Amino acid sequence: MPPTKKTDLDKIAWAWIESVSPEQIEKIHLENAYRIGLKNCKNCKRNCANNPQCLTGLGEDKYMKSQPAEIVSLESSLSELRDPTQYVGLKNLGATCYVNSLIQMWFHNEDMRRIIYKWDITEDPEEKETLYQSKKMGLPYHPATAVGQLQYIFAMMQFGNRSLLDPMNLAVALSLDTRTQQDAQEFSKLLLCHIEGKLQQNSELKRMLQRLTQGKYSYINCCSTCGTEYPTSTTFYELDLQLAATLKEAIDKYLSEEQLTGANQYHCVTCSDKKDARRFIRLESLPETLNIQLMRFVFHRDSGQKKKLNSYIQFPEDLDMSEYVRCQPQTHLYNLVAVLSHKGPSAHSGHYIANICNSSGEWYQFSDDKVEKMQNKRIEDGVNDNVKPIKRGRVPKGFLSSNTAYMLVYKKLTTDCQINAMKKMKLKKSDAESNASDESVYLERLTVKDKSDMLDEIKQKDNIENVRLSQEENSEKILNLESENKMEIDKTVVSQKTDMLITDKIETVETVINANGCKDKLNSTSQQMQNKIECLKQPVIKVVKLDYKRLNGAAHRAMSCGERDFYEEIEFENWQVSNTMRELVRQENVKHELSLLAAQQEKQKEIEDQNFKRQLVIDIYNIIQSTTCWDEYYWIPTDWLSKWLNGHSITDSVPPIDNSTLMCSHYRLDPLKVSRAKCIPAIAAEILYDKYRGGPRLDQTSLCEICVKRRCKLLRFKLTLERDYKEVSELVRTFKEPSETSYIIGTNSLRWWRKLAIETFQEDMEQEMDDCQDVPQEESKNVDKDGNDCPKEVEENVEENEIIINFNEDLLCEHNSLKTADSSRRVIPQEAWLILRKYFPDSKEYPIGSSSCAICEERMENAQKAKKDDKIKAKQQKDELTDLYYGKNRNEILKCDDPNRLFYIVEKGFLDSWRSFIR
Repeated sequence: MPPTKKTDLDKIAWAWIESVSPEQIEKIHLENAYRIGLKNCKNCKRNCANNPQCLTGLGEDKYMKSQPAEIVSLESSLSELRDPTQYVGLKNLGATCYVNSLIQMWFHNEDMRRIIYKWDITEDPEEKETLYQSKKMGLPYHPATAVGQLQYIFAMMQFGNRSLLDPMNLAVALSLDTRTQQDAQEFSKLLLCHIEGKLQQNSELKRMLQRLTQGKYSYINCCSTCGTEYPTSTTFYELDLQLAATLKEAIDKYLSEEQLTGANQYHCVTCSDKKDARRFIRLESLPETLNIQLMRFVFHRDSGQKKKLNSYIQFPEDLDMSEYVRCQPQTHLYNLVAVLSHKGPSAHSGHYIANICNSSGEWYQFSDDKVEKMQNKRIEDGVNDNVKPIKRGRVPKGFLSSNTAYMLVYKKLTTDCQINAMKKMKLKKSDAESNASDESVYLERLTVKDKSDMLDEIKQKDNIENVRLSQEENSEKILNLESENKMEIDKTVVSQKTDMLITDKIETVETVINANGCKDKLNSTSQQMQNKIECLKQPVIKVVKLDYKRLNGAAHRAMSCGERDFYEEIEFENWQVSNTMRELVRQENVKHELSLLAAQQEKQKEIEDQNFKRQLVIDIYNIIQSTTCWDEYYWIPTDWLSKWLNGHSITDSVPPIDNSTLMCSHYRLDPLKVSRAKCIPAIAAEILYDKYRGGPRLDQTSLCEICVKRRCKLLRFKLTLERDYKEVSELVRTFKEPSETSYIIGTNSLRWWRKLAIETFQEDMEQEMDDCQDVPQEESKNVDKDGNDCPKEVEENVEENEIIINFNEDLLCEHNSLKTADSSRRVIPQEAWLILRKYFPDSKEYPIGSSSCAICEERMENAQKAKKDDKIKAKQQKDELTDLYYGKNRNEILKCDDPNRLFYIVEKGFLDSWRSFIR
């Protein structure tokens, strides 16, 4: 491996200059100067910058050791579409997790969702104007009001294909500060008030909303003497309960009586006097969705700020509120459907999440964009809140416990719901007892996708060999026939706006069976087949009706567009979504699909470019490694190669090859810039030039002989100069006593004579050369003793001292004569002067006896004489004015009794200058 140090390579490249004069330079010397012929490195971890044939360590490893990237099909991007069985997350806009948790809670309340869907967006004046302006300007419509945005978000969460939604427009419509966390409990009430205000024009929807969210209670003052009650009724969205060990204790405390006695007696109108009384709250009616706010955030009197309570509370999954509204037991049953929690030690920061139970009884945790199915119903404790841990007590069966829950949501169980719950319990028992029957297992697990598989199994059991179709053919026929029949059903559903599809589904199944040719060819086993078909009908009816919700992502994407649109239209009708919102959802879905396809297409192109570039790098390096004869080659800048190899794709901001920075003034390769370029075999270089263009091309004929000769001459001169410099330094160091043959030289000239000699030599060379721009001036001034680029340390030192232009000019005074003897003069031996005179033949010489400038001598004598006179004057004045010099007797003017005595005022600055003169 060649030497890696730049100085070592330079010495090897120019080692021939001592024995070869500039006139004797041949091709081999040129190649040595350009370092042609050094070994090609193969295992360098870092690139040898000074070896033009070292092409390793530039970034090629990631291509040589990698495998080609796999190009994924465009259709695979559709796998990123939301699985219809999965729920949608909401983006946190900074500090809006409390908004997201409430949106998720109300979305999973199907009654609230239907109310929002039924609100006619086209009847609202503000929305109507927005819709008109959007159509007028040809822009896509987006709701402008908060309820409109809520309807849009609900529709996208249910029918959209995005797994994440951005609620920014809703935050804008509600004028929320997304960077500040607001009071979640207060926001919940304000949101319901806002929705109710928008529904004022539709009395039916208003009644539905009030029945769903509003309850009624009375503040009652009851006289203890006559028993007269004085109620004050009001409505509520939520029950605000103080924390207790259990929810029952919290409710009892909320409804507990307060005794009004003594100074707090109540004035009874009936008794016409102040009497002892009882004050309490009486629940008059409860909403269908009961929201219970747990007051975890309380005002702390000592600190004057809100404080969070982290105590546990137990609450039941099934809540009977009958006793609190004075009704028969089991008449007001509620089921827990959501728990909203706050994780964090402070009331002013933290994170809000929602744990919600869907209609199927499955619990999910919603934390902004993250949605996870819960393995059990246990609510997570705030274990990472940096607060003192509180021990969780024993939780009875049917109860949950939490130290982070701040809102409990219960949904009222209707009579039908209770009956359905009982039926589900019975079905579970009967299913457990009938597990031994294979056919019942087949019927229980039947879905739309595997109906053809079930029919094939039945046919195989009955040995009907003449009717056998492949699973794929049967699936296509069934789906095609279902689509035709379902399109007719859809028209009926749209016209009648009803969900009664059972009869049509039975007809669909019978038609499918007829199409497969099963019914016409049963013969002896027709009765047996008919019985099994009758068994198949009921499960198919049940599954088909819920098919859109049950289909997973893969099955949903495997369906045709017509089938997906059919199921989607049924769901739109079931939920009574307006046509405007349907169109908006479809537009957003198409837009999202197109964006995914565009992103995938861009990714495909990027992978193709990466693979092409990988192969290109491998091909070029194979050519380089297999090249044994370097008779033909090209020079390419190292910076360009490094940028090309470290880019990701073939066209990743790689500019054309630019060799202009490597050229000398003769339009050839500059020998001083060899370390900035690499030698590439001609075949490999042609590939790069064909792909990236650029130039001018520098090949093996672009070596500059003029620059090499000039460099040779300069280096030979420096070698001689270095020897003379050492000799002069030694002569000056050993010089003891001046003699008659000694010479006077300037101190700065002696210090910088070597640099002055180099500059003088280069100026002479420029005058001799026809092209006076062979070596740029900035390069000629910054070279060290080896001819390499050197730091500007010498220049900085010269600037600190006197700048010398010509040798010995620092000995001259302003009259262009020899200065008088001072520190700027130095005496050297004759031998040293003879060496220096070789380099500066035109400089003036001053033997040791040379006379100085007469004018300067006279001026110096006068200055010395004046200095002596000043010393005499200063001593005389100091003796005469001792008190003034030392500042003594300054209060004499106050003690003077002679009115005729004169005093003078002198400036203080003058006195300071005078004292300096005296000193």
